[in-house]
Amino acid sequence: MLLLGDMRRACTLADRRQATIARADQAQTFAEDQVQFRATERIDINVQELGDNTTAGPIVGLVGG
Repeated sequence: MLLLGDMRRACTLADRRQATIARADQAQTFAEDQVQFRATERIDINVQELGDNTTAGPIVGLVGG
């Protein structure tokens, strides 16, 4: 239901795939003087330290039910 904490201390961001750039090769864009590009990148968020039932970590959560 609710998470509270310091994400800088608990999470790590990593590249799953480097940034890629693609250019569209369509005849209609050439006729209309348009250029199309697409840039994509995949990242991964790894949460490493949550704590346990007795010791709070950098992130604490409220569980309802």
